[in-house]
Amino acid sequence: MHLPKKQSRLKPRLTYIRKQSPKGSAWSRRSPTSILRFSSILFAIAGGILLALNIEASRYGFLVLAGSSGQLLIASLWRRDRTMIAYSLSLFLCVDCLGVWRWILHP
Repeated sequence: MHLPKKQSRLKPRLTYIRKQSPKGSAWSRRSPTSILRFSSILFAIAGGILLALNIEASRYGFLVLAGSSGQLLIASLWRRDRTMIAYSLSLFLCVDCLGVWRWILHP
């Protein structure tokens, strides 16, 4: 008498293995949102350093921070991340625009 094999109820897990492409660098495989978010970090660090130095050029730190918030807003809109959209909009509208207006447009 032939008995059927006992089949597992669980589906086998499929694993995704990312193959290394011989063409292009690691940055060429990144998504536009990850590049924008990383660039936003660099802009925020540069803007914060400019403000903290308290030198004549410190007023332009608000422009750099506004660029950081703008990049974060665009990346958040592409990803449809509501929390980050609200954060970057409030940061951009309240802090950065006020700083640009106060320190650059009306010194």
